[in-house]
Order: sequence, then structure tokens, then C-alpha cells
Amino acid sequence: MELHIDSYLEQEITPFPTDPKNFIGSLQQKRPEIWKNVLTSLISDAIIIVDGNDQSVYTNNKLLEILGINDTAVHGAKTSDILNCVHTDPMGGGCGSTEFCNDCELRKTIQLAQNRGQSRRECRIRAKGGRALELEVKAEHFEFDYEQFTILTLRDISSEKRRKALERTFFHDILNTAGVIHSASKLLNGDESKNQTFMDMITRSSLNLIEEIKSHRLLLQAENGDLTPHMTLFSPKSKIVEVVKDLEYNPISKGKTLITDEFLSSAVVESDPVIFGRVLLNLVKNALEASNHDEAVSVGCFDSAGGVTISIHNPTYIPLDVQHQIFQRSYSTKGEGRGIGTYSVKLFVEEYLEGRVWFESSVHTGTVFYVFLPTNEG
Repeated sequence: MELHIDSYLEQEITPFPTDPKNFIGSLQQKRPEIWKNVLTSLISDAIIIVDGNDQSVYTNNKLLEILGINDTAVHGAKTSDILNCVHTDPMGGGCGSTEFCNDCELRKTIQLAQNRGQSRRECRIRAKGGRALELEVKAEHFEFDYEQFTILTLRDISSEKRRKALERTFFHDILNTAGVIHSASKLLNGDESKNQTFMDMITRSSLNLIEEIKSHRLLLQAENGDLTPHMTLFSPKSKIVEVVKDLEYNPISKGKTLITDEFLSSAVVESDPVIFGRVLLNLVKNALEASNHDEAVSVGCFDSAGGVTISIHNPTYIPLDVQHQIFQRSYSTKGEGRGIGTYSVKLFVEEYLEGRVWFESSVHTGTVFYVFLPTNEG
């Protein structure tokens, strides 16, 4: 079967100031092994071909489809601009000019290909508008007509990563809670005078198990855009006290101290108490998991202009390269497939509760995560 290259390119290649047909035609004749890779990618994957200055010379329609953009947005643009990276600074030096760029997996993939010829990595990119791009990127560097080029093949792996992260987090949390129930039930056969204590533990842990299942259902609804928050008046203080009590017998609290600040604001907010409770639980559990034996995690709540701010402090410093990855889906310091916690917090708070979440981390004072909820007065 004869493949009509010119006709195919008119449909699948986005033209740039340089004539695409002349470029591809020359590439076919002079570097057939490179053209074979390009053609294969064009059929199934999104591709970008960039020059030595990281400016695109070609893209295909698959890329435009994944990103939801039109062809005029990519003419001669850098990869970060094409992918709408949240860290792109149009007023500064552009792609590669911010501190976040040092940890950019896409840049590392391109640079490694330029040095070694080929490279393959998984890349997480926060796009403007809150979108998270999770891509498997394969880069191949080549020289053509005395110029340097790199072919980037991009495959969207967001669904695959999300499924793995949800599954592993779900099973991890469920097994932890089930373990508490099992341990308490075994102790019932011991000292009868303590049976009521163990029965209370089983009851509380059973309720936690139900809450864990509800939590994952909530996240799936939020991810799919099916979550409808039920706004009502409540005090975050009551939720703080509830979460601290619930985690008292959780295995992640063993050997650590979980306390509340001496003064907790009793201010009332209009928000969804169920979603907020899930956010608070995730952040406190993360803080406990990040802390060492004999260290303390503290939870605070204080009045702020226009609302209430909740703080969760732990004494552990987050390295700068990790800080740049916080809130990205599928990124986790806990291992492959665990990155849901901080991503879900940001999703819930900023997309559904009309609030804001951020953090500060210092070698001397540790790490504090903040959640701001508006009072919506008047």
C-alpha cells in the first residue's frame, strides 16, 4: 500500500514558517532512519520536533488534541509554552529561567537526549488553569543539515498513573484500619476488664474503615467532575478535635505526639464539612508520616481576613526539589503509585471549597501546611 506522505502531512503536521514538506522531504531522503521513527510516532502518539534552541519546528494533531489547543499556539514556541507550563515566566527569561526549571523532568529528558542520543522519562507538568499533565516522554536527538534537532514523543499516562495511585493508596489505608480492628478483636480474648476499651476501639476503627472507603469515592467524584459540595455553617475547630481523636489509635501515630494549639478559633465558616474533614485528615496523616519517633505534630486554627486559616505543623524539612513537586498528581515521597494526598487536598480546597492551600518549609522550623476557608459573610 502506497503512503501518500504529502497528503498525510497536510492533515497531521502543523505548518511553521519553515516549509514542512521541504523539511520532511529532505528528512526522508537524507535520514530515513529518523523519518521512520517520526512516521511511527505520527500514527499513534503526540510529537514535537524542536531545534537546538528548544523551539518547535513541527507538531502533529495528536498533540493538539491532548492539549486542547489550536495550531497557531505552537508556531515556533518552546515546549513549556506549548504545554502551558504554570512556571513559564513571559516577563522573565521564559522556559528554563525559574528555579522550578532545574527540576523539570521534560528539560532533563531533552538534555539527556542531546548528550546521549536518546532518553525516556515520565514527566509531570502543572499547566496553567490547574490542569496536571502526566506524560511518558521519549526523546531522540539527531543532526540534520548541520543543525541539531530533538524528536519528542509524548504519551498521555494520566489515567494509568491515577488508577495505580488510587489503588495503592486505597489498599494501604484500608489495610491499616483493618489491622487495628484485627488487633483489637484478638485482645478481646485477654483481660475481660479491658474488653470495653477494645470494643470501643473496634467500633471506632470500623467507622474509620467506612470513612476511608467514602474518602476514595469522594476523590473519584472530584476527579470526574461529579462532586457537588454541600455548603453549610460549621466550625473548623470541631473537625480538628474530631480528626485528632480519630487518629489517636492509628498506627501512624505510634511513638509520635499529635496535639492542637492552645487556642483554636471558634469562628464559623460556610463550607462542606465532609470535604474539609477529608482534607484535614489527609494533611494530618501526611504530617505524622513525615515525622520521626518522639516528634510532635500540631494543628492550629486562627482568624484571618475574610475567613479562617488552619495550620498543620511537623518538624521535618521538605527538600527544595521535592517542594517543587508538591500538589502534583502521582508525585509522592512514599513510593511509586502513592501520590494522591496533597494533590487531592488542592483539588478539594481550591476547586470545590473556594479556599486556598499552601505550605512553608524551613530547615530550622520544619513544615507548615495552611488551608484558608472563606467565611462568606454578607
